[in-house]
Amino acid sequence: MKALSPARLVDRALHGPDLATLHVAVDGGVPKFLPGQFVALGFLDDGRATVRPYSIASAPGGDAYELYVRRVEGGAVTPRLFAAPIGSELVVGRPKGRFIEPTGGRLVLIATGTGIAPFVSITRAHAQADDPRPIVILHGARHVGDLTYDAWLRAQIGAGRPWRYLPVVSRPDGSGWAGRTGYVQQHLAEIGPTHDDVFMICGARVMVDDVAERLRTMGVDPAKIHTEAWG
Repeated sequence: MKALSPARLVDRALHGPDLATLHVAVDGGVPKFLPGQFVALGFLDDGRATVRPYSIASAPGGDAYELYVRRVEGGAVTPRLFAAPIGSELVVGRPKGRFIEPTGGRLVLIATGTGIAPFVSITRAHAQADDPRPIVILHGARHVGDLTYDAWLRAQIGAGRPWRYLPVVSRPDGSGWAGRTGYVQQHLAEIGPTHDDVFMICGARVMVDDVAERLRTMGVDPAKIHTEAWG
């Protein structure tokens, strides 16, 4: 319990039956964290905590964490997070993780699904600081509706941010989507990797390992490839 703090669910926005952004306030305020880090979040039942790790999507300095979460059928935490009334009591751990922005040239962020969450935190921090570093965001989603941060990223680019946003949809399903289809692995060449680029890859392990291997085959220095995977 010493590593967990009382918290409260203050908002939940559903983006489909199994996808949501959660806003979680922490007793005593949100502690300092670095974009790219995660927190353990869950419930306390009869003195026993059940928590799972979730990447932070908000930028540092806010009054609540934003977490981008997919409901896992039969999971110990996400079904409860989706069903809990606003105001429900939660517990949350301190921010952790070393998956933070590396130094170097252009920053290339590659994600699938909710793996974009740490990259939303990173890009929001860049936007707040008006950071001139060029960024490429390659995000793969199953359905068009799963591109939760699409409008925000496009708006930032429209405002003059030195970013490129490359969304990919694997199951357009007659949605009228006229953009990229398939999987992120099929669109790596569009990034146009250069010697100075540094890469961050986040998502399901099979995708992360495949993308990292393809980048190495394309001549990217393995020391410039940073990954975080699950599953």
